[in-house]
Amino acid sequence: MTTGPTIIVALGVLLWASGAAAGTFYACAKRGADPYIVNEVSEVERLRREGWRCSIYLRTGAKSTSSDPSGTADSSSKPTAGTPTPPVVMAGAPDADRVRDYLPFVRAAAEKYSLPIAFILAVMKVESGFQRTAVSPAGAQGLMQVMPFNCHRLGIRDPFDAEQNIQGGTRLLRMLANRFEGDFVQVLSGYHAGGGAVDAKAGIPFEETNLYVKKVLDYYYHYKEYYAER
Repeated sequence: MTTGPTIIVALGVLLWASGAAAGTFYACAKRGADPYIVNEVSEVERLRREGWRCSIYLRTGAKSTSSDPSGTADSSSKPTAGTPTPPVVMAGAPDADRVRDYLPFVRAAAEKYSLPIAFILAVMKVESGFQRTAVSPAGAQGLMQVMPFNCHRLGIRDPFDAEQNIQGGTRLLRMLANRFEGDFVQVLSGYHAGGGAVDAKAGIPFEETNLYVKKVLDYYYHYKEYYAER
């Protein structure tokens, strides 16, 4: 999958900044036609059959204005995990028993980096299956499967510490959200394959990455029905 013309990005950012689009939306374009914004997946599928190019966007919040060159919040600030009001878990929530202990850390990271709780949980599910001590064949570590060479810049001293790993992994997602202007597909592609690979291909660089993005999206849409933001 490749991203649409530059005008899609510009229009997506405009809606994002104005608050006109809550949650996720699709920006669609077709040669000779005006850009088209839709919220319904069924409508996107119809447009794609008619030759439109659609990219999914996630309203992830405005970029940070901190002095951090990555565009993220100050990594030295203390996470607010364990606040008196925990994230709401609805009855029947998937994986509730496995993630309940991590939810205070996920909420703190979600608030700090302006990303949805369900989005972070979906990445965590696909990356590690909520296994705190997971290590991939490539050497990625912990719940968010952070590579060792990234740990220092993401503020992670112990990759198997749940709070540190969730904070660091979410910070990387925020950096990618800033880099790719909220394009959900490119953010996830960058997390899986690296931002440089996404830039080089102007979209999803590998078939394995395509499958990864689909899995995370599926879990995200499932989780957001059960894990409230506040």
